[in-house]
Amino acid sequence: MTQVNNNIDSLSPNFRKKFDLRRAEVISKYPNAVVFEARRSQERQNWLYSQGRSRPGKVVTWTRNSNHKD
Repeated sequence: MTQVNNNIDSLSPNFRKKFDLRRAEVISKYPNAVVFEARRSQERQNWLYSQGRSRPGKVVTWTRNSNHKD
């Protein structure tokens, strides 16, 4: 398995502004909400893409070119 990055400080500045606005709404309704993943390396994106294809599990992504990528 590849390493998960859930550090919101790694988000691009433009996306972080949008994220922070939405996050405030979510936290007001769900105070225990957590960020599971922020940015991904290409290695991690490829690993996720392989799930349900060349390794076991349900398909979790449909692209190798995710907006999560570095």
